Amino acid sequence: MRVGRRRLGPLEWTGLMLTPPMLHIHYSKLDRGDMRAILTKKYDPEDTSPMKQLVESRQDSLSKHVVSTNFMWAGGAGFAGAVMWSFRRYNYQSRLLAMPFFFYFGTFAGRMVGDMCSFRNAEFARDRFLGSLPAKVYMTATEA
Repeated sequence: MRVGRRRLGPLEWTGLMLTPPMLHIHYSKLDRGDMRAILTKKYDPEDTSPMKQLVESRQDSLSKHVVSTNFMWAGGAGFAGAVMWSFRRYNYQSRLLAMPFFFYFGTFAGRMVGDMCSFRNAEFARDRFLGSLPAKVYMTATEA
């Protein structure tokens, strides 16, 4: 289905860079390299086959996921920075105690904002499922 190479946008590129590494045991999730491979494929704009629509909806869903990763980290950094500034009159031990908890809560707030900014909250469950499918599936000898 691929006809060329698509360039990544700046938010997609930084979102891929901010995606943590994946420890594969059963290859049930997408890692950074698989996401990059999916996002850099270019498809024929004149093709109207259902297969092309399927792979484009997967690419679009994955793009929204990667873009919202930027907002997740920004939310965590924002909450941690706000705690450090709010506790500026306290000693460093109280800052260090509160900062990880607020960073963690900030990632949830940032993820919600990122989903709204990339319109990921408005996509269908089918598209989100397509975006989460693994790129590689290894079968055992008995399954083949």
